[in-house]
Amino acid sequence: MRNRAWKRGMGSAAFMLFVLFFVNAGAGGEPQSSGPTYLYKTTFVRAAPGKLLDLIALYKSRMAVADAAGDERPFWWRHTQGDQWDLMLLYPMGSYAEFYAPDRIARRKKAEEAVQKAFEGTAYDHSFG
Repeated sequence: MRNRAWKRGMGSAAFMLFVLFFVNAGAGGEPQSSGPTYLYKTTFVRAAPGKLLDLIALYKSRMAVADAAGDERPFWWRHTQGDQWDLMLLYPMGSYAEFYAPDRIARRKKAEEAVQKAFEGTAYDHSFG
């Protein structure tokens, strides 16, 4: 009897050690990427009722800013069923260091100012000043 209980206890202990070994082996650090990483900024936008085409036109006019700043244009998806968003825009960023580099921020700001001037007084004037 005593021998059987001892064997059962040892079997359970061995199983627990086995499980703990593999759980710790999997959590032993950050997994290494096989290739370079690339970040995307995701934006979900909801249009006012009946204003989806106006919203799309507004975002199309904003593409000039990305072009002038040397940034890549976003990928677009239109949502058609349910949920709380109409457009999803996926902006390629590269990395945080690249996207928020001072020279790249300055290029975006300069391009935005130029585009705002070009659209001043038109239907696409979206300045808040």
